[in-house]
Amino acid sequence: MTTKPFDYEALLSTTPTRWRELGLHWHCYTWRGTGEEWDDEAQRQDLSSSLPPTAVRGWLGKPARMMRAVEHTPESAVAWLRAQWTPLTPDALHGDPEGFLTSETRWRLALYDLRSGVDVYWTLWTTGPSLHAFAVIGTSTPCHPTWSRAR
Repeated sequence: MTTKPFDYEALLSTTPTRWRELGLHWHCYTWRGTGEEWDDEAQRQDLSSSLPPTAVRGWLGKPARMMRAVEHTPESAVAWLRAQWTPLTPDALHGDPEGFLTSETRWRLALYDLRSGVDVYWTLWTTGPSLHAFAVIGTSTPCHPTWSRAR
């Protein structure tokens, strides 16, 4: 049996609408810390702690002060993520071989995932060293009609 290579271009040329069917908006989170903090599993599982959760959907249970933005379209959520991520890539601990960290394919895949109703959760080590976590988590819960970016 022969397996054909996966055609990412064909996949990314589609525009999923599952997010609309699910009625999603996105909570956007960032965190910056050390590897030692990241390794504290007990604190990461504690919903009241300000460390990133061990489970992706656990972000929704974390303190509201960790939320940096609320976005209402996949496009605006990816724009938010890109604005947070891109300035850090020059300081990536291991550089950016072949443009992996900033490639257009990365952003197209993130957009595809969000349109499909899939959460995006990325981490990046930067010089210092610091670990940065970025999460864009979809929810259909009408939880914050007056939430503002001015936090």
